[in-house]
Amino acid sequence: MANEFIIRKGFKSKEDSQITGSISLSGSFKDQESSSGTAGQVLSSTVSGSQWVDAADSGAITGTGTTGTLTKWTTGGSVIGNSIIQDNGSAVTVGGDATFTPSGGSVVVGSNGFITSTQLLDSATAGGRFIGSSSRGVLGDIRIEQTTTGADGGYIRFMTSPNGLTSPTEKMRISSGGTINLNVMSTIDVEGYVKMGRSDGNISRFNQIKNKVYY
Repeated sequence: MANEFIIRKGFKSKEDSQITGSISLSGSFKDQESSSGTAGQVLSSTVSGSQWVDAADSGAITGTGTTGTLTKWTTGGSVIGNSIIQDNGSAVTVGGDATFTPSGGSVVVGSNGFITSTQLLDSATAGGRFIGSSSRGVLGDIRIEQTTTGADGGYIRFMTSPNGLTSPTEKMRISSGGTINLNVMSTIDVEGYVKMGRSDGNISRFNQIKNKVYY
């Protein structure tokens, strides 16, 4: 067949050969070590000859890690290394700030143990909340909220669910100015006495004796 060079068994040449066209090879192709290589290998030049070698995988993942430490991409999406998250099989620890970013804000647990809850709004009632629940529903919550839209300042609301309900209502509020409002329509138990400062600089002391309050 024109332009086709067929190498048959027993063919040997000690001179350079130039082939124009296609080559049809029946059998294996041996390198300078008389090796036919293995499946998946490629023939590579050794300058003085050729040798079958493993093909380099351009998408191969390299890097090392530490047992119990979650890995992360460190270089160009192809090298892995240690992250700051560790898992010992019974607990997960983070060696720095842990930030959770839902669509409406963020919660950061700092390496110092502080928890910061941020709501991405500039309006009254925007802020952070700690909500306590059980399998029966919401038991209560503490709300740290912005007082007015477009202005600094905030207040703290303490809310609890009455017996038989899972809908918290406000029981106490500390305003931005420090005023404490109690929204309790029942007895307030105080052990001892209540001591309060007055605007005139004097101190009022309240004491309960036989269901009567004296000051």
